[in-house]
Amino acid sequence: MGNEEIEGLGGWLFLLGIGIVISPIFTIQQIYPLFSELFSSNAWTLLTTPGTNSYKPYFASVIIIELTANILLLLGSIYMIKLFFKKNSLFPKFFIAVLLVKLFISIADHISYKVFIANTTVKFMALMDDILIFLAFASVWTSYLLVSKRVENTFIH
Repeated sequence: MGNEEIEGLGGWLFLLGIGIVISPIFTIQQIYPLFSELFSSNAWTLLTTPGTNSYKPYFASVIIIELTANILLLLGSIYMIKLFFKKNSLFPKFFIAVLLVKLFISIADHISYKVFIANTTVKFMALMDDILIFLAFASVWTSYLLVSKRVENTFIH
């Protein structure tokens, strides 16, 4: 079987496709309960009003930035599904870009939470564990998307 015959959304791309399709679902499952509870209860007022016992400086800014980032990632994930199934040539680059953005957001979120909300120093080893796991995941899929003949032959539109 020649390399020109290896195409389509089979092989490892099938596994990647499953992850891409369920990614927005997991994102919604993670962010909706947190933000709906935060904004529908007294929690927001207590945490963002100076003078209350629960007031956290910068909390409102951190949460609004985090919510915006998560919404943009959700929209990006949905757009990625479209690129994937249309076999668009932008898909591999877009997927890699989303991975880089997720890494940046994860680091920034972890640091901002620890510094601005929990008023503690960043636990370096916990942060490194998260980053190393994500980097392993990102390295495998980035390498596959950049080297695979199937990817090269599939995403041509």
